[in-house]
Amino acid sequence: MLHTRQRDISEVTGKRLDIYDMCIHHIKPRKVQGRNELKKLTLVETEIHREIHYGTSKEYKIEKYRKQLDKE
Repeated sequence: MLHTRQRDISEVTGKRLDIYDMCIHHIKPRKVQGRNELKKLTLVETEIHREIHYGTSKEYKIEKYRKQLDKE
């Protein structure tokens, strides 16, 4: 469902998603009442997902993506 809704495109980077290299991300974290409703989830690349949570990638700027997801 998410994959179809997003038309194979990452909502964060705008790049085409690879079925073998993506993660489901809760737009609102579960620890602050985030739910598993489809409208509250998004698919992102694995590296972007790591960056959102742990800030491990030097290629992307985490604050840009956090702000972008917070708007949704």
